[in-house]
Amino acid sequence: MIKSKFKGFNFLYVFFPDDFERWSRRFKFNSLLRNNPDCRIIGIRYPISLGTLISNPVHFFSLLFRLRERITTNLWAITFLSIVPVSFVDRNKILSFLNRGICLFQMTIHLKSIEKTDKKQNVLWISAITKFPFCFQLKNSFFVYDCLDELTMNQEGTCSELKIIEDEMLKKSDVVFTASRYLYEKKRIRTRRCFYFPHGVDPVFFCDNKKLHLDMQAVFSIIKRPIVGYVGNIRSWLDFDLLVLFAQRFSMVSFVFVGSIMPDVKQDIKRLKEFPNVFFIGRQEYEQIPSVVRMFDVTLIPFKINTFNFATNPYKFMEYLALGKPVLSPNIVELRQFSDVLVLYESQSEAIEKLERLFQTSEKVELVNKRIEIARRHIVDTFSRQQYEILNKLCSVTSED
Repeated sequence: MIKSKFKGFNFLYVFFPDDFERWSRRFKFNSLLRNNPDCRIIGIRYPISLGTLISNPVHFFSLLFRLRERITTNLWAITFLSIVPVSFVDRNKILSFLNRGICLFQMTIHLKSIEKTDKKQNVLWISAITKFPFCFQLKNSFFVYDCLDELTMNQEGTCSELKIIEDEMLKKSDVVFTASRYLYEKKRIRTRRCFYFPHGVDPVFFCDNKKLHLDMQAVFSIIKRPIVGYVGNIRSWLDFDLLVLFAQRFSMVSFVFVGSIMPDVKQDIKRLKEFPNVFFIGRQEYEQIPSVVRMFDVTLIPFKINTFNFATNPYKFMEYLALGKPVLSPNIVELRQFSDVLVLYESQSEAIEKLERLFQTSEKVELVNKRIEIARRHIVDTFSRQQYEILNKLCSVTSED
């Protein structure tokens, strides 16, 4: 355990997304800052290198001139300069050693500049298990592994290399947070301190954001009801074969997908776009998500049925519940406890059958209210406070009333 006389924390988050506003709504850091003004988030962006300059020069120079960027009072983002692309560095022990030293040196310089006279306890917070070149060498740092998915698995099966990396992380972590009970049972026997914290939601945010922007009003004015909708990244973990079957079987139903389309699923998207009842409306501002989901009659979590998804806890689930919407999902372990307020399936044929049944059954007000009540018991502020208390106790950080 690290003993500290510092007041508050520097949360060093690896790797930090450029779209912080959307990201912070779902992750607990926005809540941590709001409730603990003595804390600071320092987001560590993915390193840039000569490879970045060649592949994406605009991105390279946009970050080169803001290697250390203050976004708000207590929120910073920093970018490391790497020798060569991180993916290549990992394959060469000498380059890996040099890269770790260079990143560590840059981290030290950045922290000194940010902290000045306001020193805080460093908490290295990692939710991915790859590409962390300097993590274990940063002195006097508390290490949090925020385990959100079974990342030792891909969509096809086990990745042995990632399993080795995660084993090292679990051994060296000061504390592990898991997002699902399945992950908690798997990780707790391999680490010293493990806690279960499901994803939370901000019910007030979802209740208050009711007005659709004019452009979205125009979009939904041409989409016929009933509407089945999905919100989230559109990538390989979705069951595109099932979605095609949905579009074929329910030709009078509109299927709306909200989110960024990843490059690896372009052929799957092409298949779906052949159906006139399928709509992709792109990535929307997070403030628009509540009002967009209100337009849905049924919400989807159309994940593939496999080991990777079996262990997850979808962020979008509590967001759907906060709006009282019916949810159709594969039989994910974490969601079974809510089987009285959502519909679970174990095969594609069962999914089609249960979606048809949802259209034939009128929604009861009591069921809508029960979903909203469950979401209100999973408030992100509550979970972030509990995590802060755990860190505060373990790090022995002094605080002022």
